[in-house]
Amino acid sequence: MTFPLAVVEAWRRARSLGPGRWIPGGGAHPRAVVGHLIAGLELADQVDQPPDAIILPFGTGGTTAGLALAVATLGWPTRVVAVRVAPALVANRWRTLWLAHGARRLLAAGGVALRAPRSPEIVDGLGRGYGWPTPDGESARLLAAEHSITLDPTYGAKAFAVVLRRAAGNVQRAVFWHTFALPGPTLEPAA
Repeated sequence: MTFPLAVVEAWRRARSLGPGRWIPGGGAHPRAVVGHLIAGLELADQVDQPPDAIILPFGTGGTTAGLALAVATLGWPTRVVAVRVAPALVANRWRTLWLAHGARRLLAAGGVALRAPRSPEIVDGLGRGYGWPTPDGESARLLAAEHSITLDPTYGAKAFAVVLRRAAGNVQRAVFWHTFALPGPTLEPAA
């Protein structure tokens, strides 16, 4: 059975247990996108000029959708560069724009009109698959650790590897949007 058919079958069987509630992959929903939009707008107070690019991990698209809306709202020429770290089934342009337009509709219903976002630039960083480290990601993670930046191998390291590759290109000002998915707490030895 393929993944989409398995989801449909699980949904069908779960309905016999009571009313269904769909929680999208990663929890990405237009209401959550509004929070990422606000965070993107806050960036304007932290930089003296728009960055050339905002580079971030691209999982289920909520953060990417919010930042694309923020860049459009601010009128910045900034490119949103989404580094795909999840399968294209959930990490895709269509879903991201659907989330962004859903957030715009929610805000418009409250009297807040926003510009339509430009489509993000999508760079593949998945490697062998979701949750599997990549060699470039591991190199980026080790370099970041030398500067006291913690990157997880599933999201942050793969996206930061793209930042390092772009550093060799013609990007003058880039923002790395760290989503910080940490594998779990580390325990300190007892003193």
